[in-house]
Amino acid sequence: MAEQIVVDNTIINEFVKAVKNVLNITAGEDIEDHIVYLDKSENIPGEISAMIKIDGDLRGNIAVSFEKDYARRITSKIIECDESELSDEDVQEGLGEIVHQVTGKVRTDLWDFGYRFNISVPEIINRPMSQIQTHAITPVHIIVFKASKSMFSVQIDIQEKNIL
Repeated sequence: MAEQIVVDNTIINEFVKAVKNVLNITAGEDIEDHIVYLDKSENIPGEISAMIKIDGDLRGNIAVSFEKDYARRITSKIIECDESELSDEDVQEGLGEIVHQVTGKVRTDLWDFGYRFNISVPEIINRPMSQIQTHAITPVHIIVFKASKSMFSVQIDIQEKNIL
């Protein structure tokens, strides 16, 4: 069995800060707390997810998963309309925008730490995601957040380029 390599906490902390910041600014949501799991967990909330691939000094995948009702509520706040006016496609696009903004903020904030990476277009996954996993030598960080009567998760499966 290969030895797992730990990802720098600065990187994980930047994702936590970005999630809180983006949801507060775009949707007026206050994130109350978070729990971090490494690798597998049965406690990953979410019925719809958006995943982004990153490549550069950091490589891997980031996924944000929401319950559908919460994704609809957040999207309606972002585009300032009534929830009943949103199609499923609108909600998917809203979730894609959230993960894109979170990853973009992290990319900007990690610039000061010397990390450079590109982000892909978000992929929408319209089912519960138990866990992403693409790199066997780094653990998947699963962060569960609590906000507005709902829980949601962010999964971070990345490694630094120099580890490859």
